[in-house]
Formats: sequence, structure tokens, C-alpha cells
Amino acid sequence: MLTMVAVAAIICVRVLSDVTSSSRKRRYARAAKCVLLLSLVIGVALSFYESTALLVAEATGIVILASALYYSVIGSRLISHLNLRGLWLPSDVVKEWFLYISIFAAVIGIASGVLSVVLPYFSSALSVPVTVSTIYASISILSALFAFTVLTPEKTTIIGLVYAFAFVTRRFSEDKEFYIEDIDFEKIVTNTTNTEFDVREALESLVKQGFAVKQSPTPMGRVRFKINIYGAKYLEVCWTETLIRISRQKDRLEKTLAYVEHRLKSPDASGSRIISKAFEEIEMQEKALKRLREDYGIAIGDAWYQKTILRIEWLEAGFREAEAHYQKKEAQSKPANKLSPSSGYKQQ
Repeated sequence: MLTMVAVAAIICVRVLSDVTSSSRKRRYARAAKCVLLLSLVIGVALSFYESTALLVAEATGIVILASALYYSVIGSRLISHLNLRGLWLPSDVVKEWFLYISIFAAVIGIASGVLSVVLPYFSSALSVPVTVSTIYASISILSALFAFTVLTPEKTTIIGLVYAFAFVTRRFSEDKEFYIEDIDFEKIVTNTTNTEFDVREALESLVKQGFAVKQSPTPMGRVRFKINIYGAKYLEVCWTETLIRISRQKDRLEKTLAYVEHRLKSPDASGSRIISKAFEEIEMQEKALKRLREDYGIAIGDAWYQKTILRIEWLEAGFREAEAHYQKKEAQSKPANKLSPSSGYKQQ
């Protein structure tokens, strides 16, 4: 318990130094004003009323579970339902909500734990049950775990895919503005690990930044995002950045495959160590190609993807043939090695 008090003191000093610093004051101002001070006061008050503290802990746990259930249902299950596509709950807001609850419960648990250790040194009549700090520490961990499960997608890549989809489908008007509807989400993330939920998340972020306007309902869908001229420029920049990343990864993969092909054509390609290393490298590049496809979808080019798959299969078949040749060569050399000592003995 004394160790916990020391750690709590260090954390408090660190938090206070961060909050008061000019570089992080804006970032931590809301958490310090709304969460830390309130939870500290509540933690000191609840430390002397165990039954009330348990009721507050139960209510906090219900709020956490209800929020997690609501986000999971709306976000992953019912977002495709036509009547619910107009609703939206941003994942960063949900994550921030769980983090604030985690901080709230953690401060109460720390305050109660510190009082349970410090007060007996001053008066034996004053005692704070350890149950309060234990329960609130568990609630803090539970809320932090929920915050960890809320994934925020890589918006730059998805926004780049949105721009590519608009370019291919010729959505641009004369003033470079265009629109994206919810019925287009599935096509945008085709062959990728991203979901329609991630596309919605990225487009909602554009609305928040003033690059788009959300319209609901629409004739053929429930949500339409109209991208203005500034949003179109921003999306073009994101698409250029995405293309640069794709080009770098494609170039690295092609150079590796070219090196493996060079070793296949070399005279010593049938060595056991070279063959095993070649198979390992081919497997790694095949996984890298699949990840590239999953991250960027059709943006990497279907023709290039199919060509690279055939190239990997050709390299694998070439080294399979080299392996068979090496095994055959080893099998032929073994009888000769066995006969050489006896033949030498007969000569002697």
C-alpha cells in the first residue's frame, strides 16, 4: 500500500506538471477541469461511506456496459439498416468517453487507497475500507479495456480511396465538387480489410472539418456526403500521399522478387541453404502482397496484382524444381560415399 501511495504521488506530480505546461495545457485542460477535480472530491467523500461508494461504482459499471453495448450495436450491427444510417456516433468520441470514465474511477480508487494508508497513522478511529479502492480500480481497468477495443481507422488511406472512387466513377462536377452516398461505401472498400463503418467514419471527419456537408435522407440511400471544393483538394492531397506509399511498397516488393529471381538463375541455386532462404523470402513477399491488397484494394491495380501473383508462383515453382534436383543429386552421392571406404580397404 505504501508503494501504491508513492506511485500515486508520482503520477499526480506528472499530471499536474503536464496540465500546467504551456505545450500540453490545451490538451489536458478539459480532463483536468472536468474529470480530475470532480473525481478527486468524490473519491475523498466516498471513502468514508462504503455503501454509497458501492452504489456509485455499480452505477458507473452499468453506464460503461450500456455505452459499450450501444456503440457495438449501432456501429457494427445496425449501421447498415436503412432507418439507422442517419444516426452516427463517432468512434473517437466513444473512446474519449471510456477514457474519461477510466480516469474518473482511477482517481477515486487512488484517493481512497491513499486515505486508507495515511489516515491510520494519524488516528486509529479513522479507517477507510480497502474495498472501495479495489472496486474502482477494477472499473477503471474495465473502462480502459473498452477504450482499447474502440478502433479508429486510418482516415488518410480511406479518404484517398474515396477520391479514387469518385475519379473512376466521374462524380466530379465543373467546380470539382462531388458526392458520396452510403450505397457507395461497399464499392470503396472492395478487396480491403476496411469496412463501410470506416468509410462513414472518414467522411464524418470531413464534415467535422468543414470539407463536406451531410445530407439525409437521399432518394436512393439514407446519407449523402457532398464534398466541397476545399474538401476535394484535401482528398486529392490524401490520394497523392496514398499513391506515394503504394509506389514505395510496390517498388520494394519488386526489387526483392528481382533479387530472388537472380538467385534462381545463378549456378549455385540448388544449394540447400539458398533454397530454404528463397522459400522464406517468397512467403514473406506473398504476405506483403496480400497486405498491400487488403490495405489499398483496387488502388494497387488489378493487372499489377495478378502479374505479381503469377511471378511469385513462377519463382516458387522454379525453386521447387531446384530443390528436387538437389535432393536427386544428394541421393546419388550417398551410395558413392558408402562404397568409398570399402573400396579403399579392398585396394589395400
